[in-house]
Amino acid sequence: MWIHGTSKPLRVANIASWLRRLCGGIRQMVCAITGRASPVRFLCATIAGVYLVIHGSLVVAADIEEVLAVWDARVESIRSLHITWTSMATHNEFPDGPIRSPGEYAFDREDGRYRCDLVGVVGSDSDPDDMSGAFVQNSKLVFDGRRSVVLFGRSDRANDYFPTAFIGEASPGVGPNFWISPLRMLYHPFDEEMGVCQRSELRLKDGEVLDGDKRCLILTAGRRELWVTADEHYLPVRLAKKRQNSDFTSLEARVSYTRDANQTWYPNRWMLLRYGGDGETILQSSEATVENVAINENLPDELFQITEFEDGTWISESINGERTVQIVRDGRPNRRVYEGEYTGDNYQYLYNSEPPEHLVRHAEAAAPPSSTRSRLMIGVNVLLVLGIVAFFLRRRHRLSGIGNE
Repeated sequence: MWIHGTSKPLRVANIASWLRRLCGGIRQMVCAITGRASPVRFLCATIAGVYLVIHGSLVVAADIEEVLAVWDARVESIRSLHITWTSMATHNEFPDGPIRSPGEYAFDREDGRYRCDLVGVVGSDSDPDDMSGAFVQNSKLVFDGRRSVVLFGRSDRANDYFPTAFIGEASPGVGPNFWISPLRMLYHPFDEEMGVCQRSELRLKDGEVLDGDKRCLILTAGRRELWVTADEHYLPVRLAKKRQNSDFTSLEARVSYTRDANQTWYPNRWMLLRYGGDGETILQSSEATVENVAINENLPDELFQITEFEDGTWISESINGERTVQIVRDGRPNRRVYEGEYTGDNYQYLYNSEPPEHLVRHAEAAAPPSSTRSRLMIGVNVLLVLGIVAFFLRRRHRLSGIGNE
């Protein structure tokens, strides 16, 4: 298969040695052409000279600044991207077979819009290797430049995980999500939020390696190791992250590339692996095949918005300093949830009931005049947003199949 390949050292001559051989080959060709060599020697010299000219780039050592310059130029050249894929995921908690799921990612650098749709496996809060009781859940994250929506879908294996949406004005960000690392490596390598490493910590190892039939250079950055093609493109084809204080690999990504109609490189397949504590047991894997890609095209506003929510979605919205909570109900008005109503285990009761009249009247009577109310709500909203963010981060941490490195 395409992801499997043996890694063997590839001998790389230094530039001086290469120049000596090249000059020697040219000298032999000149001698042969001027008649001072036998036909056999002429043939051998010609083959050697042609080989050295064609393959001379194999032995010229790359410089880290050259690699960085190519990466920077590629990032600068991609102003927008929309890519969709289908992945076949395996998980040690789901022995019945692979999980087929769609994925989608888009961004527009000019105005900061983005979208990220993933399907992953929710596991333990505290131990990323403990996946007992895990279940599948989808997530959607969009930001249109003014309004963000974070949506966690329903799960068939967890009744307490009802669909939840957080709507706000701030951008929560995609974060260093491992399950889109092939896209992060190519399009956001040093991004403050999504980057795979910091530019200053990147180092280039001496020599080259073979990954299957591909010649590669190895870059290191702390506990991360990145393999890039040893050509003028320096495409990242492998990412491996080691565990803290260990030589065991915890996460690994392998990527294959192709070009679009404009000869722009993009990832068309990838394999993602998450290992257990021994560095060998595969806890999760995901093999993705890209279905559609649009590079540097004008992307529609609707791509970066979510305006419809399924029945039962719990929506927490914080806009213009005001926060409201409601439950979407098909065929009837949404259920407004007032402060103190939700106890953590009465979601179904709230969904099937109407808010008490005294809470409605109290909320209406307690509302201060609009100007005072706005100032008050701005202050209160700061505390509420902190609570929402804390809940969101805790829940995103649980998405070990969707979550961050």
